[in-house]
Amino acid sequence: NDVQFWIDSIVPNYLVTLGIEIAYVRNISKENVSDLGKAFLNNEEAVRQMNIKERLGKTFNFRREGRIVGVIKDYIFGSFHNPMMPLIMSYDPEKLRYVHVKIGPENIRKSIDAVEASWKKVNPGVPFNYDFVDDEFGYLYRTEKRIQTIFIWSAVLGIFISCLGLVGLAAYIAQQRTKEFGIRKVLGGAESGLMFLMLKDFLKWVLLANIIAWPISWFIIRMYLQNYAHKTEIGWELYLLSGLIALIAAVITVGYQAVKASRSNPVTLLRYE
Repeated sequence: NDVQFWIDSIVPNYLVTLGIEIAYVRNISKENVSDLGKAFLNNEEAVRQMNIKERLGKTFNFRREGRIVGVIKDYIFGSFHNPMMPLIMSYDPEKLRYVHVKIGPENIRKSIDAVEASWKKVNPGVPFNYDFVDDEFGYLYRTEKRIQTIFIWSAVLGIFISCLGLVGLAAYIAQQRTKEFGIRKVLGGAESGLMFLMLKDFLKWVLLANIIAWPISWFIIRMYLQNYAHKTEIGWELYLLSGLIALIAAVITVGYQAVKASRSNPVTLLRYE
């Protein structure tokens, strides 16, 4: 079967600069003269799909003859939407297209200026252009970022509207049960008991809403993640956390009315019409 693969030309420091790990055997080396132009590195996916594990250390004909000197661990070098592709790296400095430089976060502008100065010494007639790796990956997921922004603001707006509704509903229920609270206080009812009496009516509906929302959200997330070849698993902890946040928001929102009703003078409550 034909196998589509990605090919890249590198130098020995490439793996160290990008933090790519060797799975087994070795990296290419400047000290080893036979590696220059004749050494290949494959990722684990290439070994699986091309069935070349037995060729490690032996001559391999890939456009030109060379030896597979090592295998690197699979890493994502494209979009998470796409499956892992077989990757073949060759040590061929004449075919290099990019220079990768790792800089610290302390003084980025100064580091870029230093790299530019070095570039102009080596290639004075070639314009200096650069990109950050995180920006390149961010470009791949610009749609996801827009969706994330829309969902965040929609969630904030939904929570705000829900809290307004809870405040109005709590005030209305407290008004309807004014005399009930007054009688309970005259008969020795504790303030904490009155608060719980009011809060439990809201909390049971919040719990019911979460029980309904959890399987629906799980299904939607599962459907959305089908767009990605590489995806994470959503644990049950996230759903419990969302339920806890909803309960806390309800307690804070309704709590004021509950405290106000439970601390009112019973005489005033009984006189309320």
